[in-house]
Amino acid sequence: KLKDEQDEVIKQLHDHGYIAVIGVEGREDLYMNFLKELQAFIALPEEERKKSTPENSYEQGYSVGTEVLEGVPDTHKSSFYGNVKTPESVWPIAVPNFKNAFMALHEMNTSVGHELLELIGQPLKEHFVNSRALHYLNVQDRKEGSSLNWCGMHRDHSVLTCLAPAYYIKDGQRIPAPEDSGLFIRGHHVKGVPMGAILFQIGETLELMTNGKVIATDHWVQKAFNCERLTYVSFISPKEDYVINSDCGAYSDRYQPGMTFKEFETATYKKYYSAD
Repeated sequence: KLKDEQDEVIKQLHDHGYIAVIGVEGREDLYMNFLKELQAFIALPEEERKKSTPENSYEQGYSVGTEVLEGVPDTHKSSFYGNVKTPESVWPIAVPNFKNAFMALHEMNTSVGHELLELIGQPLKEHFVNSRALHYLNVQDRKEGSSLNWCGMHRDHSVLTCLAPAYYIKDGQRIPAPEDSGLFIRGHHVKGVPMGAILFQIGETLELMTNGKVIATDHWVQKAFNCERLTYVSFISPKEDYVINSDCGAYSDRYQPGMTFKEFETATYKKYYSAD
């Protein structure tokens, strides 16, 4: 139980910006099962994957090239967002077990994340969780002037972010994690994490909620070449009408005191997503 390690958990979050929770029963099996379904989905023709793309939503289903990386649309990463409100029509018919495998991880992340928030004294009586499968596409080689990142340095706008360790493939087969690529948190290369672990990071909303007592986690993903990277993330947030009262002065480009979470989220998406 997390409560048995309360002091250590809080210290780790403060000092390093993340913790890795291990020993959650059944976690690795659920994750490995989902990765099979995700690989089946990304193996579909693009026109089939796009059947899971709803109109006018970055928070549901399949998308690629909607985020902006260093000023240009990011075409080297695709996503599948899902949650308890995702319409049945969005889930891929061609991969019938995808939904159940996706939602099993979603429910586990929600449960463990809720326990963590209670532990650090920030329980959410009402919350919403959106989960995201990520596929970082194969980059063949380094091009002069191109970004060395799959995902530039940023902070998530949620309360907590739950991450699964990355899974790398080449020609459809699993390979070891490349030495110099992957997730970096506050400049530290996060590697060697067991596949059954759940990583948690602090989001911008939690920083605002605590008036800066905890600081959102800077992180980025550095490219590997000639391979692909798969992972799964859940974002735990308040309900849309939750009023964020903060006077710490953070995120003034998007946040004004008294904003609802939905207003803060909308301003964040406007900044980081392309307007296609």
